[in-house]
Amino acid sequence: MEIVSGAGARFQTADGARWLDFGSMVWNASLGHEHPGMKRALVAAAERGLVAMPSSIFPDKARAAELLLEVAPTGLRGGKAFLCLSGAEANENAVKMARLVTGRRKVV
Repeated sequence: MEIVSGAGARFQTADGARWLDFGSMVWNASLGHEHPGMKRALVAAAERGLVAMPSSIFPDKARAAELLLEVAPTGLRGGKAFLCLSGAEANENAVKMARLVTGRRKVV
């Protein structure tokens, strides 16, 4: 299926079919296709060179971590944030961190 355009919750394929998009993948961040605010944010980040590898640190990323910690549960507010690009990456790193903290190798 070749997607050629989209607006809001719908997209259109090369054969002219219009679909209701229930996938909401990462690039539209559940905001819908061609969301003006998302487009502005992506363009601004690209213009500042902030589209970088996951291990990179830059002011916007640090600020995102600060904002996340502000809304975290009380016991986590003084801690640190570890930002990941996907749920799979988050789970893999959570297992690694649990192994480091506990010294145990097995996960149930």
